[in-house]
Amino acid sequence: MMEPNKFLEVFFSLENPAIYAILFMVIVVVLILLIKNEFIQPLSMKKKRLELENAKLSALYSQVDPDPIIRVDNSFNIIDINNAAKNVFDNKEILKKSIFEYIPELASKLHNKSNDSIINFNNRYYSVSIKKIEDLGYVHLYLHDITDRVLYEQKIENYQNNLRELRRKIDTVNEDEKQRIGKELHDSVGHSISLLKIEIQNLMQNEEGDNSNGLDDLLKNIDGLSSEIRELSHQLRPRILAEFGLFQAVKALIDKTNMQKKMVGYVGRNTEFTIFDKKLEQNIYRICQEALNNIIKHSGCSEYMIDFTYIDDQLSITISDDGIGFNIEEEFGSKNASLGLLNMKERAESSGGTFNLDSIQNMGTTIYMSFKL
Repeated sequence: MMEPNKFLEVFFSLENPAIYAILFMVIVVVLILLIKNEFIQPLSMKKKRLELENAKLSALYSQVDPDPIIRVDNSFNIIDINNAAKNVFDNKEILKKSIFEYIPELASKLHNKSNDSIINFNNRYYSVSIKKIEDLGYVHLYLHDITDRVLYEQKIENYQNNLRELRRKIDTVNEDEKQRIGKELHDSVGHSISLLKIEIQNLMQNEEGDNSNGLDDLLKNIDGLSSEIRELSHQLRPRILAEFGLFQAVKALIDKTNMQKKMVGYVGRNTEFTIFDKKLEQNIYRICQEALNNIIKHSGCSEYMIDFTYIDDQLSITISDDGIGFNIEEEFGSKNASLGLLNMKERAESSGGTFNLDSIQNMGTTIYMSFKL
């Protein structure tokens, strides 16, 4: 058996490979301890200091941010708010109180960890971005006022709904008009043609007799049928519009109204003009006709005016009255918006023109239109 002194001498001998392994392990452990103490811990501390400084800097910038910023803890109690948020909350004392007490809509969004949602608060719309700061134990709520955008989108949606309703109503009116014309052709023109057929057959059967009276009756019936067809065609396109143009056709409308109503209408122009596009001319006439119907039915005015101004191939038309007026936003925003107003606007814009409406309650209404001829 080897003596202890000999054992230690052999173990710590440079010829023993185990001693090199132990020395290597010791060196590695020392290096790890040095690296941890000299580099890792300082870096970790430096990182925390930077995060804290960034948080302080962020808090500083949030105070001057034009958008409201709210900081809440993990229990959703308000820790801090910036100056913009103070204005939103009317400078109320809200610190240390639950955010849900003031904005209940945020409850579902915070618990569900949803982001970039929209809330309605104090009659304003805000987009909300939620950012959780794990290391510091709080949550930032960034609010951005998008009220103007939301209201604009709502107006667009209402306008689109009104256009859909207008198309539906126009389709209904067109269908009713087709049925009326079809009934008129069937009951009146069709009946007259049937009578003519019978009279012609009677004349043919009575070839040897005196047919002069029968021919006279036949001619009278043909004249009557021609008048009926002419009257029907005039309903589709007024004769005066085709023969004398837009200004005279509108003047005839106003003259006819002046004879039947207590209100007085006038029509004026700065110079003579001619519209060669017959479809455009008819559309403008129908708009003036619809405007006149609205004035008679709803304005309660004593006087009204339709004025034509023609300058450099541009025809401007102003239709005004001194009646009771109305609220334009309420009228066009309503689901039951006036078919007449929507129809006039649609006719003008579909013809390449512009249509603007101005109305002041108890002072009257004015329509402005412009068309490039």
